[in-house]
Amino acid sequence: MIYFDNAATTQPLTEVIGAIDDALKNHYANSSSLHKTGKQSKELLDDARNYFSSHYNLKDGNVIFTSCATESNNTVLYSLLKNYIKKNKKYNLVTLKIEHPSVYNTIKYYYEDSGVEIRYIKTDKNGNIDVENYKSLIDENTLFVSLSCVNNEIGTKNDIALLSKIAKQINPKLIFHSDFVQAAGKFALDMDKTDIDAISVSGHKFHAPKGIGVLLCKKNFKIAPLLHGGGQENELRAGTENIAYIIGIKKALELSEPYIADPSDIIKMRQYLISNIQNNLSDVILNSPQDISKASPYIINMAVLGCKGEVMQRMLDEADIAVSTSSACSAKKRVSRVLIDAGMDKSVAESSIRMSISRFNTISECDKVTDEIIKNANRLRKVGHYNK
Repeated sequence: MIYFDNAATTQPLTEVIGAIDDALKNHYANSSSLHKTGKQSKELLDDARNYFSSHYNLKDGNVIFTSCATESNNTVLYSLLKNYIKKNKKYNLVTLKIEHPSVYNTIKYYYEDSGVEIRYIKTDKNGNIDVENYKSLIDENTLFVSLSCVNNEIGTKNDIALLSKIAKQINPKLIFHSDFVQAAGKFALDMDKTDIDAISVSGHKFHAPKGIGVLLCKKNFKIAPLLHGGGQENELRAGTENIAYIIGIKKALELSEPYIADPSDIIKMRQYLISNIQNNLSDVILNSPQDISKASPYIINMAVLGCKGEVMQRMLDEADIAVSTSSACSAKKRVSRVLIDAGMDKSVAESSIRMSISRFNTISECDKVTDEIIKNANRLRKVGHYNK
């Protein structure tokens, strides 16, 4: 199997599996227990928390281990509702229509009928933010801004350091949050040197297992626990900590550091795959930004006109090649909401597939994927009498 669906989930690293296995065998004690083995688990928990604080340079804040980024995002949005919204006062939230469902749908769930105005930033068809429009949406009543660092379908990379600075210059009191899921383990972030108040991270996007996430928040952001019960996670998230998976996500991020420092191999692979397809097949539209400074090299979204994306995806699957047509969280929908909301024509959105690569992929695999896409496109276009 050639696996080009790493934006949906990644293969856990052997070293991560080994670290988890060791923890399950030797560090299974509850970190809240007061005996020696419990204290050993607590030390490992504290070590992981300190590592995340150091990695993201969060000098004064909270590192909360969660089950996933969806839980982290929900916690942030619930905290606004509980700790910041006051009756008889005007508020607005600023975000993108092309955000991940765990942000987009959760904002709608909590705030669409609450009297809080939801303001959506304009983008171009490649997902790039209209900065002047963004500035115009923020005012003294803006409570919250949420912008992903990397879009999970198109791969557009937002300069969240700059965008948070712009937001705080207009309203220093607002909370700036970023869904950092597709950026964690791939891009560096210094929270202390930015105006970003909170980020959400999910381990299975950078070669840790599913079921472990992190929420990092500066002290100024008042968290309201989404889960109640015991006093775990400094009384911010009830439930016995999953020490094995916390060790696993720490190990995965440690092993990602060389790729954060030097992504050149991934960038070369991206450029090679895009050029290979576009140079050998007509009527292909790159939906992701061409400019690598505005894109994650790990995500490539393109439309092969005259071919339904879902049909192309199934044909590639039959050839043991895994790609997707949209976010795995929205896979049941026939046309990607993100592509439509970015302003793409329906015909382009319906013809699109997402290929997302990782350190495990190779140039040789890119050649095989290209050959299959060309073969399938010629077949589908002939059957469908495609003639642009």
